[in-house]
Amino acid sequence: MRSDLVRRCKDVAAGEPRSGCEVADDKSAGRSVNIGEVATFPGVKPDKAQALKVLEEAAEVFGAWQAFDDYELFYECADVIQATCNLVAAFGVADFAPYMEECRIRNEERGRL
Repeated sequence: MRSDLVRRCKDVAAGEPRSGCEVADDKSAGRSVNIGEVATFPGVKPDKAQALKVLEEAAEVFGAWQAFDDYELFYECADVIQATCNLVAAFGVADFAPYMEECRIRNEERGRL
């Protein structure tokens, strides 16, 4: 069921005039978003359930985006960040900054920044 949801989300996004996968427009290009430090939940485990939580929260972001509800969208985005940080912490990572820097470099090399 979850893989079907992901497929359907991709299908709907592919039909949109702007899926968010292309380079940002000049107005928002080069900006950054400060998310602050994220406290993680105690007792997180590096298991399937924790990994699926990220997918579940991402699907909720997509639903809020489809509904054009910015207020709900931002809360759902925060939930994705929380779930992702919980997953990262479950693998023992306390400093994710080096991974974000590598991501920035890859995006720069691909012309996205």
